[in-house]
Amino acid sequence: MYYGKSNLHNPEKYAATRRELTTYRNGAIFIALQELDGAIDMAALARDYFKQSPEWLTEKINASKTETQGAFSAEEAGVMADAFRDLAARLTALAAEIDAVKCID
Repeated sequence: MYYGKSNLHNPEKYAATRRELTTYRNGAIFIALQELDGAIDMAALARDYFKQSPEWLTEKINASKTETQGAFSAEEAGVMADAFRDLAARLTALAAEIDAVKCID
């Protein structure tokens, strides 16, 4: 698994925690957002995909780690998955445009 630029002090412990959290939907969302921290604009994610405030998203994320009341609903989890797919498609298209440009230096 790619952990981005994270400097994990204890990769084995993180891997065990990751395995545990990704056994349920909200835990998987928590891990995904943790691993994308700094790579995506959480305020824009909340605004553009959920039509909510950044504070709303923060509350959902915090509730997701322990699967407490207030975590993402099934519908909201679907929105998150669709948001990730949309961002992935946009990044892939932009990378293809960069690759297609002739080098002129």
